[in-house]
Amino acid sequence: MEANHVKYDPDIRPLQAYTWKVKCTQKLQHFIWQVLTGCISVGARLRSRGIQIDPQCVQCGMAPETVNHMLFECPPALQVWALSPIPTAFDHFPT
Repeated sequence: MEANHVKYDPDIRPLQAYTWKVKCTQKLQHFIWQVLTGCISVGARLRSRGIQIDPQCVQCGMAPETVNHMLFECPPALQVWALSPIPTAFDHFPT
């Protein structure tokens, strides 16, 4: 009997389209769109494109620099989120 394997990849296209409707500055809209489309030049992404750089986070040096790490896991980012009025529950989301 063959097992059916379903890969659950969320379709972020609606979220990408909604980015342009968010009431914020165009600069912030563009940054959000870049994050959602994987256009942010973080260490891990640059290495995957063949650029010879240290993939470790330049802020903390404790983990590979990915978008997720840069925005939600790096200690300096966590400090910014802690000071933000935006409610967060990062421990509820898979990495």
